[in-house]
Amino acid sequence: MESENIKKLESLVPKLSDMVLNDCGRNHHVEYDVENGFCIGFPLLNNDKIAIQRAFISKGTYFGEHKHEDSVEIFVIFKGEFKLLVGDNEEILEIGDCARVEKNTLHDGYAIDNTEMICITVPSEEGYPNV
Repeated sequence: MESENIKKLESLVPKLSDMVLNDCGRNHHVEYDVENGFCIGFPLLNNDKIAIQRAFISKGTYFGEHKHEDSVEIFVIFKGEFKLLVGDNEEILEIGDCARVEKNTLHDGYAIDNTEMICITVPSEEGYPNV
């Protein structure tokens, strides 16, 4: 049975969701516990050095304040607007913008609009992979 969030995603971005769901598979997604909306992530790469995920976030979704003790997060915005709060710094991320959140740094976020982003998570003890 399909989740309600997958159905909502399909109604918001039907052509793109078909492409993503066909590429990643309906059973290979993560639904995050968020407030006032939904966030669905589709893993593109996940190993012990790096995790890359394409995320779809509905307008109004709020990610409560949190931190990641063992990883750095990088966000790249492809659609929409996303407000990122890191400590006392508030930044509005739009198409083409990116942001980095260091390990052990309190942060939260809010989707101003329906947002699509790539989320890159790097375990801090591993560093960045050589390219």
